[in-house]
Amino acid sequence: MLYRRAAAAYQKVHMETSPARILDGLLDRLLRDLEDARVAIEGRDIKGKSQHVDHALRIIGELVAALDFRQAPELCHQLSNLYGFVEECLLEASLRLDPRRIGEAKRVVELIHESNREAAGLTS
Repeated sequence: MLYRRAAAAYQKVHMETSPARILDGLLDRLLRDLEDARVAIEGRDIKGKSQHVDHALRIIGELVAALDFRQAPELCHQLSNLYGFVEECLLEASLRLDPRRIGEAKRVVELIHESNREAAGLTS
């Protein structure tokens, strides 16, 4: 009985969750990680900085892995380059404890996030 309810709940969530909403959630979380990393760098919290940068880099890795170059090669190439830039900014910010590089990464992610929200009709 419990298994059936869990399976039904999972199926309902699966059916109601679009790729655009999943991407929206990942980008939201990436932006939070970037902000938290910036605050940690400014506060010289090396452990916190490392945790947030590491999590952000894992999200970027998932975003890149999810790109389907067969479906939209030009878009995927551009997104891959943008994600690479964000990754480079994060690594440099982490290495040099430079919050300005986090700001550069954040601006790019905000543009991607807003574009996704507009394309998916998620804006209010």
